[in-house]
Amino acid sequence: MRYGLVGFLITGLSLVLMSCTGVMMTRLSPSPESRQVLSDEIRSDFNSIIDFRGTATLTFDSPEQSGRVNSEIHTRPYFKATIDLKMPFGGQAGRVEIRENFVAFYTPDGTLKYIGSPEDAGIPGLPSIFTGSTDILRVLIGAINLPERSEAKFIRESRDHSRFVWEYVSDSLRQEYWIDPVVRRVVKYKETPIANGNTITIDLSKYLVIDGIQLPRSITVMQPGEKRMFSIYYNDIEIIRNEHAYVR
Repeated sequence: MRYGLVGFLITGLSLVLMSCTGVMMTRLSPSPESRQVLSDEIRSDFNSIIDFRGTATLTFDSPEQSGRVNSEIHTRPYFKATIDLKMPFGGQAGRVEIRENFVAFYTPDGTLKYIGSPEDAGIPGLPSIFTGSTDILRVLIGAINLPERSEAKFIRESRDHSRFVWEYVSDSLRQEYWIDPVVRRVVKYKETPIANGNTITIDLSKYLVIDGIQLPRSITVMQPGEKRMFSIYYNDIEIIRNEHAYVR
């Protein structure tokens, strides 16, 4: 299961923000109150997205395969996603469907070529990002949020140039979040399983405001220990929001 899909994929294939909303920006600090305000803010924004569409370039690099493919991504966040893979000079190269409990790949004529459970080994040949806060349905839209107090314990704050670095620990994971105080988003996330130390890092950059929400155009997932990388670069993004769910 672990390496089949990537072969098919590759071969088949801030202040500025807050002034717009009229809400005063809360100064970031490591206090529980400040962390909760930011977490609620991020969760509220992403939970208000009911439909997400974008055209993107997908890049893969692993010991098994490397390549790049154009795509159209359509997701209903947290529930399902469809990725249509495009040929270099037009035409369909295949389709990937992602749900909470399975990943499937179809050829251009609709033939099912692969189906597997994300809970076992993740997408074959790609970084294992089906773990808690790094579920791929969230990664596709850059929805990386701080953990709830019941999920992990905050242990320290440090600075990386202008960014805050907040560290958490749970029974199974050590997590680090790099926060940009201007866009008020997680711009880098690193998790290290306590059991095996197989670190996963997610970099989120090139944020832009779409319908009042800061969203990243560039998302890169790396698993250095297994020499795996997967990146998304959005050329354009469109969203539909449930305004009734948007409570700041």
